[in-house]
Amino acid sequence: MRPTDLRQRLNRLAELAKGKGDLQRVLENVDVIAQEALDATTTYVNKKGEAVTFESPNWPTVLQAQKLAAQLLGLLDAKPGADGTTEKPSAPVERIMRAVPK
Repeated sequence: MRPTDLRQRLNRLAELAKGKGDLQRVLENVDVIAQEALDATTTYVNKKGEAVTFESPNWPTVLQAQKLAAQLLGLLDAKPGADGTTEKPSAPVERIMRAVPK
């Protein structure tokens, strides 16, 4: 599957916030930003003076929009560990930094 095939499969995050008016509107805007970043094109003029347009999706923006939506939906606040406890996403990094000798 080519990365551009994702364009047809990008799920709408706003559908996950049905019934939550403000959150749903914010996620609709995040959906638009992600879709526009995915559909981005670049145009330039070559040496012959011809305009050339090609697809240039902005993947970092799409990823950040998805992460922001997950955070707004409360999916990134905490994740369960192997022992059943929950920890914040920065907790593993903090554990690693404490274990590294100075």
